[in-house]
Amino acid sequence: MKITLNEVKAMNEIAGTQMTKEQEIKFIKDRLQELEFGTQAAFDTYKKQHKMKPDTKVTIAGKKTTVGQASTVKGKSIFGQKQDKEKYTDFSKKYAKLPSRTMGLSGNAAEADGKDFGKIDSEVTYHYYKMKSDKNDLFMSRKQSKQVAKALRSGVDTNIDSDTNDNDDKFPPIKVKRNKDNSMRISTGGKEMNVSKKQSKEIARDIKDSFF
Repeated sequence: MKITLNEVKAMNEIAGTQMTKEQEIKFIKDRLQELEFGTQAAFDTYKKQHKMKPDTKVTIAGKKTTVGQASTVKGKSIFGQKQDKEKYTDFSKKYAKLPSRTMGLSGNAAEADGKDFGKIDSEVTYHYYKMKSDKNDLFMSRKQSKQVAKALRSGVDTNIDSDTNDNDDKFPPIKVKRNKDNSMRISTGGKEMNVSKKQSKEIARDIKDSFF
């Protein structure tokens, strides 16, 4: 709950202090820039009746945002959502067939390791490095693959930024995380793959042999 100007003045009077005119003006401006609404509907109603700048700060249901972010578009609230979502290449569609310009390095990246970690193949082209399992295909740029190899060798949790190659393919960010059993989880583009500690070394070696 925000404190009003009168409440601040009352507290200052008790403390034997007083706000200057400039401080009062700043206090009022700050309050005008930080409006509170209990619900999205309350905000929508207020916005219809008042002109509000997109960068004006508002709090809706206890969550801080801006007028632009909280506004309703075509009857649907975009409150709390990112308006500009990055679009990445649909690799399974674009590269349904192996590109004609390959490096001739398609094959086995890591043998199966027990019943929990199946065989992993790789597909290497000038455009990407792909890890293939019986469940998922993970695409990554050459630059990203080198960072993945480093993370797999070290066993350290690593966040890898998105990347764009010279073919204008947009690769989403990659997360490499060590599991409790020391296996590694590689996640990108809404897909993930778990590899054993032994497989991690084999995949890192495969990437190194492919690009270094």
